[in-house]
Amino acid sequence: MYGPPDELDDHPPGGAAGGYPYQQWRYRYIKGVGTNVIVEFVDRDGTGDYQMTSDPSEKEKASAAYRKWLNEDAAYIISGGACGLPEAGER
Repeated sequence: MYGPPDELDDHPPGGAAGGYPYQQWRYRYIKGVGTNVIVEFVDRDGTGDYQMTSDPSEKEKASAAYRKWLNEDAAYIISGGACGLPEAGER
């Protein structure tokens, strides 16, 4: 949909907080969406079949600091469209 990401963070099963393997695709800018856009994919079955998710909590039990960062500092693609994605500095 948006092409290859500018950065790809691959997180194996378990990780620091436990949970499913997931990937974060980061884009510096997507026209019509905004800056610092993160698209997350979770492999809930452990088969290597990653599905896009609209809820960051689907992948693991995150720490309070990480949840705060997810909610305040990153824009997410929600179900294939933008949802409440302010441009950087609009808070």
